[in-house]
Amino acid sequence: MKTSERGDTSPWKVYAVIVGALAITLCIFPLQSDSFGTIDFIQYWSAWQLMTHGQNPYDPTLLHQTEEALRANPSGLIYSWNPPWTFTLLAPFLALPFTVAATAWCLFQVSALFFIATKAPRALKMDEPGLIWTASATLIFLPSLYSIQYGQLGILFALSVTAFLLAVNNKAYGYAGLSLLPLSVKPHLFFLCVAPCFLWLTRLSPNERNRFLLGGAGGFALLLSATLALEPSSLVWWFDAITGASSDDHLTHFQHWKTNTTVTAVRLLVQETSGLNPSWPLVVIPGATFIATFLYFCIRRPVIEWPTILPPLLCLSLATSSYGWIYDQAVLVLCPLSMCALALSRNDVRSRGIILFAAISPQILLLISIAVTARSVDAFFVLPWVYLILLLIVRLRIQKGVADGNA
Repeated sequence: MKTSERGDTSPWKVYAVIVGALAITLCIFPLQSDSFGTIDFIQYWSAWQLMTHGQNPYDPTLLHQTEEALRANPSGLIYSWNPPWTFTLLAPFLALPFTVAATAWCLFQVSALFFIATKAPRALKMDEPGLIWTASATLIFLPSLYSIQYGQLGILFALSVTAFLLAVNNKAYGYAGLSLLPLSVKPHLFFLCVAPCFLWLTRLSPNERNRFLLGGAGGFALLLSATLALEPSSLVWWFDAITGASSDDHLTHFQHWKTNTTVTAVRLLVQETSGLNPSWPLVVIPGATFIATFLYFCIRRPVIEWPTILPPLLCLSLATSSYGWIYDQAVLVLCPLSMCALALSRNDVRSRGIILFAAISPQILLLISIAVTARSVDAFFVLPWVYLILLLIVRLRIQKGVADGNA
């Protein structure tokens, strides 16, 4: 793998200056509730405040009252369906005063993007494309920008996956398991990784497997224990919320969400053609995809090279999950980074240009969609499918070119 001697140090100087400038800007112009960086972050902060005071963070009335206390003008409820360990995981930020917490979270997300831009090529076992290409591919990735705008968790998931790949490549299996803890917040987004993970674990040595399980399961047990120690009723409250046992007339249950997934697209299509709002796509589409993926890995039993299979698996998981939002797709930032690295490793200028255009074209098309349509976010459900197809086409063409060259 080709890596410049300055590749590990020089980017950090540039990134440190950018993060420092952003920090100064946010000190001069602090983030405000219901605006950039706080739109959804307010739900996490408010839920943490309730839970640490022994109150139910899933009570719509209590949550709304806590959120309204932060706002200059009345607004709607931003509800949190996330499991209670989400708030424990984010506690280093949520324990701060609201404006400070939102600012710190914004800076963390930008810093995490810079880390991903610098380390992702190594994590994917690819040549380093260079500072300009990696920074551009990361910073203009629309789902990541939405995650920063809303104060959401998508970039944290991308950081988690990148850290996992780095740890696996270094055979640091304990850290690999520990790095996946943030994904436990929304496991439905990564459900297709279960089958290859089981196959991969069977091929590790007992010591390596035990280290991974200790890092993953042990880390989650500690996180859950800390959550229950803080509020023993938190799991019951969450379970009541997601099962509808504790409901509110003004609360839209997740079974009725219109999110940026194929499941929602199918439900809307059926609704427009028949007038019905079916629930079966919530189970059938992710269920069928899981069974097909499970059978593939059980029958074919391929070698599990995470840097190769993880980006397309993430695409397919997010495309077919029961629900998922734009900012959740931030984890797919590995796809344009992977394509940029593949493009710049090619000696043929024409092939390099085609791959680079393919890497940025989905972003261009979505920007055009946002500019010309009022329903600007509806088209985002196709993004995982587009990157899945592009990744497969690019890799097949490169493999064919290598085979022809060796013939």
